[in-house]
Amino acid sequence: MQLPAAFASLAGGGGAAHGKAAGEELRQMLRQVKVPSYDLERVLEAAQGQERALREAIDEVRRSKGKINMPARYILSKLRKAVPAKAS
Repeated sequence: MQLPAAFASLAGGGGAAHGKAAGEELRQMLRQVKVPSYDLERVLEAAQGQERALREAIDEVRRSKGKINMPARYILSKLRKAVPAKAS
């Protein structure tokens, strides 16, 4: 049975809307730790499927109290070292 377009987002649980909100939340967190605007997209692309590793790296930058001078580079490094989660 085909659902009308108006109900399709409700049946799917609003996945696209939720994903967009989570992306905006991560973008805001990156701005808070002073990731430059020109690096935001690069960091978010590298973090595809590794949201937990991204949040952990952001928390580490926060805890460093300014000792990490280049947060974008640090976060990208942590994401490269993180093992992507396996689909179960």
